[in-house]
Amino acid sequence: LRVRIVFLVASVLLMIFAFLFVVLGVSNVNNATTTMGKSIQTGEELMQYTKEIASVLAEVGSKSMELRDSAVKEIKNFCPDNPNIAEMTGIDIIPIAEKAKSDLTMLATFISQGIETLKESVTMVGACLDDVDNGVESIDFWGWQMKILAACLFILPSFL
Repeated sequence: LRVRIVFLVASVLLMIFAFLFVVLGVSNVNNATTTMGKSIQTGEELMQYTKEIASVLAEVGSKSMELRDSAVKEIKNFCPDNPNIAEMTGIDIIPIAEKAKSDLTMLATFISQGIETLKESVTMVGACLDDVDNGVESIDFWGWQMKILAACLFILPSFL
């Protein structure tokens, strides 16, 4: 009689825990995958915004080169008849212009190199997000395999 009571208590506990597993555990994991899917979607949106910002930065880099070339051309044409303009104005413009030329070149180089690195990183992150998204989509907690597992967890104790 004691053995039968132990088996009955064990089977009731197994059924309770199986029920809790199906109702709470699988639902929580399903909610987690749903949240992960939303996070992946947010990540993809952020990647799109990053691509837009990168294109604007690339335009800034190209404009800085145009500005540099235009400034160099204008400086060469700036009062060519008066080589002593620095003495007249009290400001030596040529070193300032050379510094601006150097800074604009550095800006364009920095932007072009940074954008190239950013594009590589965005491509890599995009591939990872796609892999994770495919993995999340392949998870089906309410598929036939899960139904068979849950059914077995309830049917097994009935034979005890």
